Amino acid sequence: MKTVLCLHGYTQNGSLFARKASAIRKALAKAGYESYFLSGPISVSPSDLDFAVEEGASDMLSWWPTNEHDPKYYKLGDAFQTIKDAVETAGPFEGVLGFSQGAGLAAVVTRHLPELVPSHPPLKFAVLYSGFKLKPEEYAHFYDPKLSTPSLHVIGTLDTIVSEERSMALYDACENPQILKHPGGHYVPSQKPVVEAVMAFIKSTESPLSPSDEDSASDWDQFDKIGGN
Repeated sequence: MKTVLCLHGYTQNGSLFARKASAIRKALAKAGYESYFLSGPISVSPSDLDFAVEEGASDMLSWWPTNEHDPKYYKLGDAFQTIKDAVETAGPFEGVLGFSQGAGLAAVVTRHLPELVPSHPPLKFAVLYSGFKLKPEEYAHFYDPKLSTPSLHVIGTLDTIVSEERSMALYDACENPQILKHPGGHYVPSQKPVVEAVMAFIKSTESPLSPSDEDSASDWDQFDKIGGN
């Protein structure tokens, strides 16, 4: 079975993200893909946050430290090691799917994975929900030249956490990206048309395109015109 690496958002963890992304997880399974929900290596405590968290929230994790006083602030070494270990445990991966901070990392992984694991084949796709470019100048090389892995950028028009401007900066850093907008906020949308469009994009990266997928590709073309407005 083909496996998709799934990277959660800030303060989430793998199991929570699996629940939050249940609609796309079930659609992937129906299409013959296993979803591997990885947990980030950095613990987050409520004192690290400038916003309230859900009561009873636990196991809050991150892909890199976000506290500017941490000596490892915004360093990716632990995240890369976690992904490298995941490749050895559950790889190879067909593609990558990420949300928010996880989407920012997922985009970088499309370029850096061959360096982390030279034997790993190139990823065939990246689905990036509410993604953004990593901001330190030391990471500018990840986007130059543009990221070449086929990518779908799913953006909520009401997202107040990651602005459309930030998500579009990542979109502009990719070669021939696709965009899909939904009338929602900062979450992985579960509406059937959105899930179907995401799956049509993923199926379009399969080679060769089988006759059974032609209708899906056509559906994607239709929805792309709607979502891109």
